[in-house]
Amino acid sequence: MAGSGATDDDDVVIDAFKKFDEDGLIDGDKLRHLLVTFGDRFTQNEVDDAYDQMIIDDKNKIDTAALIEMLTGKEEGEEEEAA
Repeated sequence: MAGSGATDDDDVVIDAFKKFDEDGLIDGDKLRHLLVTFGDRFTQNEVDDAYDQMIIDDKNKIDTAALIEMLTGKEEGEEEEAA
């Protein structure tokens, strides 16, 4: 929609990542595969650069809330409070 605000875009990002959330974590390998395979495809180097900015544990799991906050500048739950 024309004229939609940043909040709408943030909600799309938040909803998308929550679909891949498993107990507060996103599988790093699955996310990498999705980023290089679907939609506006990222290169391996672009994904490597993005992963350098993420909190990834020793099991290659990404903290969903931290990722959402990094991408949107909002903590998880803020989008509901603003509505």
